[in-house]
Amino acid sequence: MNDLILQSYIDDYATRYDQADKPEYLKFEYFSAHCLVSENYEGHFNSEDLSVGDANGIDSIAIFINDVLIDSELAVDSHARQNMEIRFLFLQTKTSASLDQGALLKFTSAVRYFFSKEQKPVGYALEEWHQIKDAIYRAAIKFAENPSLELRYVSSSAAPPNSLMTETVKGEMDILRVTNLFSNVSFEFVNSERLKALYFSLGDMLFLTVKITKQINFDKHTVLPKINGVKRAFIGILPCKEYLKLICDESGKLLRNVFYDNVRDYQGENSVNREILATLTADDAARQAFVLLNNGVTVVCKSINPVGSEFTVRDFQVVNGCQTSHVLHKNVDLLTDSEFVTIKLIETENVEIANKITKATNRQTEVKLEAFAGLQSFHKELEAFYGGIPLADRLYYERRPGQYDADGSINQTKVVTIPAQIQAFVSVFLEEPQKIHFYYGQLLKDYNEGNESTLFNETHDPYPYFMGGRLIYLTNERIRRGGKKYSKWRFHLATMIRVLVGGPFNKSRLSDPNYCKRYCDGLNEGLVGFDASFEAAAATLDKFLGDMPKSRSMRDLPQDKKLVDDLIKSCRDSFMQKNKNDKGSEAKDLGSFDSVFVGTVEQLIPEKKFGFINYGQRTFFFSNPSLGLAAKQRVRFRVRRSGDTVEAYDVVPVR
Repeated sequence: MNDLILQSYIDDYATRYDQADKPEYLKFEYFSAHCLVSENYEGHFNSEDLSVGDANGIDSIAIFINDVLIDSELAVDSHARQNMEIRFLFLQTKTSASLDQGALLKFTSAVRYFFSKEQKPVGYALEEWHQIKDAIYRAAIKFAENPSLELRYVSSSAAPPNSLMTETVKGEMDILRVTNLFSNVSFEFVNSERLKALYFSLGDMLFLTVKITKQINFDKHTVLPKINGVKRAFIGILPCKEYLKLICDESGKLLRNVFYDNVRDYQGENSVNREILATLTADDAARQAFVLLNNGVTVVCKSINPVGSEFTVRDFQVVNGCQTSHVLHKNVDLLTDSEFVTIKLIETENVEIANKITKATNRQTEVKLEAFAGLQSFHKELEAFYGGIPLADRLYYERRPGQYDADGSINQTKVVTIPAQIQAFVSVFLEEPQKIHFYYGQLLKDYNEGNESTLFNETHDPYPYFMGGRLIYLTNERIRRGGKKYSKWRFHLATMIRVLVGGPFNKSRLSDPNYCKRYCDGLNEGLVGFDASFEAAAATLDKFLGDMPKSRSMRDLPQDKKLVDDLIKSCRDSFMQKNKNDKGSEAKDLGSFDSVFVGTVEQLIPEKKFGFINYGQRTFFFSNPSLGLAAKQRVRFRVRRSGDTVEAYDVVPVR
């Protein structure tokens, strides 16, 4: 590559995402996908996962529903419960410094074929992506509008396309438009200068909002009284057009990273957002009432510098008002000078105060408590635990989105986001990898219903959470080094490896730090031979898949609960067989498991809902102790095997 600056950007990216050993054409492909996807998407992703491999004419595909990157057909179902905004992004990348008319036609033809009604052949390279597309269009009744389609032809050329290529693109896009499948079709030739500008602009985003400085005319405001933990605060009304200056760049594009700390992204055309739009399209009297009908926006800033009515705001987050902001931005052409929005500007560096403000102000659209997961104190403990791991095995828990992006010394593949942590823990330790296709907000909801949370419970020990993240990381790395066919099974394999290496885990003891440490220490030691464990798990998976009836659809198997249970049982049996001499002796002196024993309560830990019972020379764990029990009290109990231990249950006091 002749462009040395672009080459340095590619090398920087490849180092940070552990892709330095890839061929140059792949590094360029992954780099291009990273830049073009990140332009309108803030989530953490690996552009290698967007590569379509040997597909002729297309290099990478990204599909978004409501600004969430979708990676499976079943993930569509999770989003189809509400109105959907869909965006398809197709990329073709060429390291050549010249544009190729033949490559261009292959690209556009491949995209047209992807969306055509023609029957796709067995072995179609884009089969998985095609299934996602079909699932989206089956849910067309939930479209806010037809999906948008974006095509990007990327090269290292600095020259513009010639007239022949421009005319070719126009004709190809017209063919796609008349299908009536899309609300908008766009095409862009992305050259080296555009790529460099994108990567440079992402450098600003890597620092979140540190470099964002905006000035607004906040004429109608008042100063709020002094508040503990807040340097100063202002409240007032701002013309909607003026507010948009705060949240948009110079070209009018929404600064999506100023909404990082909002508890949810734009929700599309839900009932509240339709009401906001209805007000904007009503008569002048209704427009003037906008400020009364809307709850307004709250902006938390690191620095506010007021000079008269001119306010300079630095390093800020819109913690409430994401829906209002997006509706105003989408309908800027409807705005006159009659619409005002209530705004609170709060200057504080106190994270706890900022979190309280976020919780208290997010009430205009219904927000479930699970959406505030990242604000819980458990996540601080988990972040600290990750930070205490020796450097050789260290991963980085991203409690606050983007907090490690600015650190060039951190390999980004080692960053564990909250959604990734949820998937890792649910699959590896709760043993439900068949559920990881659900949107992470849904998983939070599912595992926090009822009387006791089984995910991010404040009493849980953080060690299993880290080990879940570590197992997923190691599995991903092994697949990346060779094993692409197992990509859709990575969570299953990580779960199987945990059982093969560490044995059964007693989920009722997640709040027992001694048990968790003993189990995870042993698991960690066993991961020294990770490749051998991966091969054993992969062989078991291959055997079960090979035994499946030919009538079974391979597409649905990763979500098959019975298959998951069978895989885990097989791994558990293998572990027990391998360790039978060590593990089989624990209950030998207990006689029948149907017996009733009498012992003494040694210790109760009510805040974590477990305790210990002495029985002769033995000590038994039991969970959810009755409130009527006390230390030194004699109790009657039964025993059962739970994972790799024997625990007490049906514990009642001896009267």
